[in-house]
Amino acid sequence: MAIEKVEIHKAWRSELKRTITYLIASIVCVWLTWKYPWSVVVGKLFSFGDLTVYLHLPTFALIPLALLVDVMVKLYDVQYTVSEKGIEARIGILSFHQRITQLRFEDIRECSIEQSLLERMLDVGDIEVATAATGLTEIVLEGIGAPTEVHELIQKERDRRQSIARKKMAGNAPMRSFVE
Repeated sequence: MAIEKVEIHKAWRSELKRTITYLIASIVCVWLTWKYPWSVVVGKLFSFGDLTVYLHLPTFALIPLALLVDVMVKLYDVQYTVSEKGIEARIGILSFHQRITQLRFEDIRECSIEQSLLERMLDVGDIEVATAATGLTEIVLEGIGAPTEVHELIQKERDRRQSIARKKMAGNAPMRSFVE
């Protein structure tokens, strides 16, 4: 049975360090804004009759905002697809330069999981896929959730394709006659 198209995105848990940094920076920003009220830029937004609405913009808020943008770009800048065609990695979706790498299941030589202790506890990790052509890692599916399940999906499809190829090779082998 062939697999259907499965899209895999980075798990937010893979960017836990950056997310914690963002949260700490947000707390520090609130404290700095409270400590230094001069850092808040106040401007008139609009008036309606006797009512005037002002905008209060804390300048220290730009630091956690930049960190939040960094986390979001890291999460949404990559997309991995496992389909009938093989494995595809799109890296740089939000960038000016995008790299698309495709591998057929028949070309996969090795597929391995890379996880630290923390990543095992969070059920995230990297899957490295190497080909027979170069012997090097061609695609690294970074920071994906449930890497064991994805690894098994890739392995099963790879094994299925290789057994089909072996059967075709055995069926096309010329018959030899040993007549003396």
